[in-house]
Amino acid sequence: MIPVKQTLLHDPDNGQHGNCLSAVLASLLHLPVDSVPVFTDPNTWVKNLNAWLRQFGLAYIPVTNLAELVRNYGITGLWHEIAGDSPRSKEYLHACVAKDLELLFDPHPDNTGLHGLESYGIFIALEPWKSKSASQ
Repeated sequence: MIPVKQTLLHDPDNGQHGNCLSAVLASLLHLPVDSVPVFTDPNTWVKNLNAWLRQFGLAYIPVTNLAELVRNYGITGLWHEIAGDSPRSKEYLHACVAKDLELLFDPHPDNTGLHGLESYGIFIALEPWKSKSASQ
């Protein structure tokens, strides 16, 4: 993971959506934040995100019970998105980078993290045979 700060702050009064999720994706995929779209439509953002992630052989799935799944299935080393109430506004969710359920990086410039946890987003490999094994 290469930490990438968001470049657009959420300012609904002026019609601007923040790009915290774009910064999370840029951080996890080692991309410049400007090369990641801002996914804003509440009805289609996950579908649009998955269409964009396809080029990397990935898909995104939002989950609320990740702690239970990780514990029950012995998953460790999982880098993922974590979202919750923004310390700046409880009306909007804020996205951060986490590993194994622990918030590791806040893309917002003030680094205040989250106030309250809402959900997690995990990434799955669409073509796992393209992954290189650690022994190669």
